[in-house]
Amino acid sequence: MKIHFYLDRRKGRTEHLPVFLQFWIKGQLLRTFTGEHCNIVDWDPDKERIKTNVAGASEINRLFQSMQEEIQSLVWKTKTVRVPVTVNYLKDNLSFMNGKERNFFSLWEDFINSGYADNKWGEGMVRRLRILKMHLMNINKKYKIDFYTVNEKFYKAFLEYNDRQGFHISYAIKNLELFRWFMNWASIEGYNHNMTFRKFKSPAGEKINYEELYLTENELMDLFRLETGSIGLEVIKDMFCFSCFTGLRYSDLMKIENGNLKGDKLIIRRPKPSVTIEIPLTDAARMIFDKYHSDSKDRLFPPISIQDFNRNIKELGRMADIHKPVMIQDIRKNNKVVKQFKKWELMSSVFARRTFINLGVNRGIGLEMMCELTGNLAGTIIHYYKSRSLEKESEMQKLNIF
Repeated sequence: MKIHFYLDRRKGRTEHLPVFLQFWIKGQLLRTFTGEHCNIVDWDPDKERIKTNVAGASEINRLFQSMQEEIQSLVWKTKTVRVPVTVNYLKDNLSFMNGKERNFFSLWEDFINSGYADNKWGEGMVRRLRILKMHLMNINKKYKIDFYTVNEKFYKAFLEYNDRQGFHISYAIKNLELFRWFMNWASIEGYNHNMTFRKFKSPAGEKINYEELYLTENELMDLFRLETGSIGLEVIKDMFCFSCFTGLRYSDLMKIENGNLKGDKLIIRRPKPSVTIEIPLTDAARMIFDKYHSDSKDRLFPPISIQDFNRNIKELGRMADIHKPVMIQDIRKNNKVVKQFKKWELMSSVFARRTFINLGVNRGIGLEMMCELTGNLAGTIIHYYKSRSLEKESEMQKLNIF
């Protein structure tokens, strides 16, 4: 009867690895997180214990020994009373497992709190995760959710719930990505060892040609030169164009102060995640900044709600004759519906950020520099570069003379 203790080694990690207990009984595997962590250099793989010269090792090793002895005692006891030994029987009767395994939803709260406390994300992300938790708890009423039950049946129940609620498929895709994020965290921390979730494919949904959801250089300049005939529209036009020339978000625009300009650079500090962005201003951006700069006020631009901002952006796009058709394909229950929009009908604050990235990619700005300018992670903008690569391959085919 061999009971093993081992470090759950993850790629790239050598410290604070979770210690697992593993025991095979009649072809069934009992595997559980011991609640302890250990560095690789502090672990004795032969003795399957923490090295004795490590602080606190004696207490933790005694804990491991007590777990081992309790399993041995329980197995011998079942033999004397002729009770069949199963993994579920052990889980129900071992004191260190019964009631001690962390509940899926309590760990979800730990995940939220750990990220918020470490300034990894702000209140918006916390709110999204708590809303997803609410949806999962609704699914839990019909399908019991635990780390061991995250399988194809769970995936089907998840999609059926989203369909019953009438959620758009893109919302389900975003929530599935957040769910994978949590499961990865739980796996790394040692709470989960069921990797079925990694096989879940994002459901087919709305297919948008994102390469068209930005302004071309000519469209941007047409908008920039547009005579609006309205002070209110003029302000929103300038704010949108300033975002196109700097890559700033709408939330950044609302916080820009006159003092953010240091020489020819705009310095923006975002609290969550904590990052400082330095943006050298182009001539057009500096022209807009100087237009609104004033020593008598703190904020550069007047406060405008996102709803009013986006509504007026569409009006400005219509006035600037940004009418290029954009096709959107919506897929639900194997039904495909293709919708056509004029580009101005889809314009919003996020258009500006995409416009900035696309202009930068076209002008040869590298991925690393674009990440510094926008504060984005490489994974969130690399598809702009991939699409350009595919575009080049497509264009090169025109030179095929054979």
